[in-house]
Amino acid sequence: MTTNTINHYLKLVSSVEHQGEARTVYHVGHDFAVDVSRVPHDLTRRGDLMNLWYRSGCISQRLPSHLSITTYFTDCHGDCHGDLYNITVKPRAVGAGYELNFDFLREATPDNEAELVAECIRLEEMGMAF
Repeated sequence: MTTNTINHYLKLVSSVEHQGEARTVYHVGHDFAVDVSRVPHDLTRRGDLMNLWYRSGCISQRLPSHLSITTYFTDCHGDCHGDLYNITVKPRAVGAGYELNFDFLREATPDNEAELVAECIRLEEMGMAF
């Protein structure tokens, strides 16, 4: 996604709510929100999630941190749906539910956060739900 495209979608953010140092919620109107958490990793710990993903072949390189995203969409009936427009998850290949989309696993940096938030907003604006 280009910088211009990222900026285009970020202009649709109506408010930003900082919930501590590691969590930010981006509101788009009254019916859509992108909740971003910055997750640090201790790569010296064998059992750290990043090391587990690496050892199991899900990722090719370990990151010192990553962005965890949850999206919330409220439909016209007032029902709230989670992760309908979340670029970082995808439907499971087998069975019901979702799994991480490792293609969009990003280190927790401001530029990566902006890109992933813009991608989620793009999905919602285009109506591209799972």
